[in-house]
Amino acid sequence: MAIPIRLAAICVTVALAVPRAHAQAPPRTPVLAELFTSEGCSSCPPADQVLQRLDAQQPVPGVEILVLSEHVDYWNSEGWQDPFSQTDFTMRQKRYAFHLKTGDIYTPELVIDGREGFVGSREKMALDSIAAAARLPKLPLQLTRLADSGGHARVRISADASSGSVEWPRSHLILAVASDQAASRVSAGENAGRNLTHVAVVRSLEDLGTVSSTPLNREVTLHVRPGDMPSFRLVAFVQDPKTLAVVAAGMLAPQR
Repeated sequence: MAIPIRLAAICVTVALAVPRAHAQAPPRTPVLAELFTSEGCSSCPPADQVLQRLDAQQPVPGVEILVLSEHVDYWNSEGWQDPFSQTDFTMRQKRYAFHLKTGDIYTPELVIDGREGFVGSREKMALDSIAAAARLPKLPLQLTRLADSGGHARVRISADASSGSVEWPRSHLILAVASDQAASRVSAGENAGRNLTHVAVVRSLEDLGTVSSTPLNREVTLHVRPGDMPSFRLVAFVQDPKTLAVVAAGMLAPQR
């Protein structure tokens, strides 16, 4: 069964932008790729593999592709209980279907920056959509591991617009805690007898509340033991609750 990971109280502070002494190369533009998938769906493994290639190869120049696997639960009645599935991800996909006007929900579906959804195994379409999303205004978020406290891991999520303040009216800061890698030996259902592998399997997706502008600086305490952090990646993003468009994103890779 999925492992819930709760977040403790959030300490919020505002940081002043600090002028940079030296010019730096511009950071790669972050683009969020969410795959709605299920181990009970025979069409999903090819899409899982596409997501793994996007993550490992980072094939779009100038872009940092931030991937998330969100396992839905509506396949669980077909013979196999997906151990990574959560009802919350089914509900999230339904919200995308409403906003993107894609009709009924289905798997595998890849949603790029909350703006476009399509069949997740269509790799060329994914590359084109990611490149198009990267041309839209986007701000990188920085996730920094802090000193652990009380047996729990702590991170800071920050953003600095450098040239001035960027406004995000009523947008929400969301943090995904995801298993870096996962695998299953499926014994029933459409994928019976297959060994399936996944990347960035979301275990917890938490809304940290509204953000209105940059500079931004938030500290979050995770109910994750520090020694377990090497098995997780953290992805934070700012999303417009009305359009579901992602306007800022960043990742903290597993601490090896």
